[in-house]
Amino acid sequence: MALDAQTLTTLAAGEPISAFSAALVAILTGAGLVALLAQRLRLPTIPAYLITGVVLGPSAINVMGRAEQVHGGSTGALDFVGDLAVVLLMFGIGLHLDLSTLRRGMAPMLVAAAFSTLLSTLLLWPAATLLGASATTALVLAMAGALSSTAVVLRLLQERRELHRQHGRVALAILLVQDMVVPAMLIVVPLLAPQSATDAALDTSPSSNMFVRAGLTVVAILGIVVLGRYALPLVLDFASKCGARSMEVLTILSLAFAMGAASITQLLGLSPALGAFLGGFLLSGTLFRHALAGQIGTLRDVALAIFFTVIGMRLDLAAAADHLPTILLGLAGLIVLKTIALTLSIWFVGSTLRIALTVALALAGGGEFALVIFNVAEDAGALPKTLTTTATTIIVLSMLLIAPSMAFARMIASKWRLAAVPPWGKRATALLDTHAHDDPNAHPLRHVIVAGFGLVGRAVSDRLINAGDRVTVIEMNMQTVQRQQRLGRAFVFGDVSDPAVLESAGLLEADALILTIPDEHAVAAACTTARALRPDLFIVARASYMSRGVLAKSLGANAVVVEEIVTAEAMEKIVEHELQVRAGEVPVTPAPSPQASAPHPTPPDSPSPQP
Repeated sequence: MALDAQTLTTLAAGEPISAFSAALVAILTGAGLVALLAQRLRLPTIPAYLITGVVLGPSAINVMGRAEQVHGGSTGALDFVGDLAVVLLMFGIGLHLDLSTLRRGMAPMLVAAAFSTLLSTLLLWPAATLLGASATTALVLAMAGALSSTAVVLRLLQERRELHRQHGRVALAILLVQDMVVPAMLIVVPLLAPQSATDAALDTSPSSNMFVRAGLTVVAILGIVVLGRYALPLVLDFASKCGARSMEVLTILSLAFAMGAASITQLLGLSPALGAFLGGFLLSGTLFRHALAGQIGTLRDVALAIFFTVIGMRLDLAAAADHLPTILLGLAGLIVLKTIALTLSIWFVGSTLRIALTVALALAGGGEFALVIFNVAEDAGALPKTLTTTATTIIVLSMLLIAPSMAFARMIASKWRLAAVPPWGKRATALLDTHAHDDPNAHPLRHVIVAGFGLVGRAVSDRLINAGDRVTVIEMNMQTVQRQQRLGRAFVFGDVSDPAVLESAGLLEADALILTIPDEHAVAAACTTARALRPDLFIVARASYMSRGVLAKSLGANAVVVEEIVTAEAMEKIVEHELQVRAGEVPVTPAPSPQASAPHPTPPDSPSPQP
């Protein structure tokens, strides 16, 4: 049907675009383009989002102001997206905190992390007063400045495959402890606001309900713990057995729990980030943790892009230009003081000076949670807006310097040995040796990841294990995963095309990935994801048809086993053998077949000789 002028006019007379929608489109477009440019230049994306916000903010394009002026309405809903981003970020950090992996060598790492955070705060506190801050405001700035960027540092270490190295493990431990301290900081910061003293004074009156509120807080936290530790895993376990869309149900239920926990803590006057962190941490001990982390990862990344862009839009370039000497001095002070504090703390617990300095330079910059703390402090009245602009500018600039700082650390490590350890530090208990047995170079076994535990997956796994290889299986059937884990096998629940699931299975250090699942769409997605994470990984894929095999090869598979070709070869061998027997060319023997020559796979419930 042709569209005439009247029809076009009618279509154009629909609902007007809201200011929120217009601003959101501009933010996502700008953030996406700048992130693409940052990836091409091998720069971290979070500072790129902040720079995007500066360009789109009132100091330049003023996207929000123009959207409200042209389309009417308010763009305040973007603040809700920012709150959602913080909740998802804290929930994800809670999911990734597996304390069982940190028990070995936990003591020196806790000492290094706690001492470095405390020492950084103590050194930055008096320095922050040079920015014109009061004692309490300077303490807020110091606590925020003591934090490092988990997102940027881990991303850079991962890209260089340095997470398994000594300095990577130390940096990871310190970052995890810092992330665990963030909820406590988010509780303390509002108490440092000027009005907090007045509120506290009011709470001391006989009619105060302070004790009632404290009791409700304890009861609510205990309720969240009971639900997250006992009730929710049972519900998720039931949901995982309900069909093909179980992963969708798991994600929805988990996000509902995280948002509910965040709402409860906010209702009690605490930070919603604390509730989200607690919800994620309670689920970190379940089999669903890796799958859930992967499922919420995309939503979290989008929300964080909006959050950091909106944070960047709060920067006032004119005000920053007026305080340029202060900003440069603060930037230098932040990096120098944190480098000193981190180097001394890590060296103190027994690390070499080279490892200590390498980690210190990587963590010397500010972090994304400093921006969250500034946001909370400003809303609570604990941080004036002018200081927020100055401090945010310092943090943003320091995050931009993380990559060059890590490159500088590698240059120092390559030129100077710096092997000195403290006189009281023994090599056997030094921090750098706490995870020596986790070094892939020290493990003689080859590591192979097998996706799927059907008949093909079982046969492949058993053959590899009998050959002396270390095998990790990724499987979507929760009952199978639970049963095999009880038998002592290395199984991970989740979708093989999910980056978080692949990384949890050890893809970054694996020698090969074998895709035995019959779902060809999942095989194609897994090839793409695995190749992006590990360009040098050897990938073998299964395909039913030749066309699908060609597709898998084009997406990153090194080798493909096509069922059509294998069937044809087997049938040809059987027929050729029979013809040779009839012609008297070979003695009468059973015709060869793959089924006759292959060992039978172990039953699902029998233990296999996993090393």
